[in-house]
Amino acid sequence: MIPFPLQKTSFGKTEYIHLIYRRYSQWLEDHPSERDRLQLIQGTLESYVAACRARQDKAYAFPYSIMLELLENYNR
Repeated sequence: MIPFPLQKTSFGKTEYIHLIYRRYSQWLEDHPSERDRLQLIQGTLESYVAACRARQDKAYAFPYSIMLELLENYNR
């Protein structure tokens, strides 16, 4: 098993995940271009789908459909 990068510090897995979410959210809030923000979200969703397929998941998490709809509405 590959350790999380911050696993050897005081951060645990949960704290590390929260840190990543905070950085992701902060980037979205601070970045001025809506198009760039939506491209980041789209790339994240594409990575999520690829990971689900690799794990052979049967379904996607509930927020996926909401985010996908958001992107589809923007692209119309």
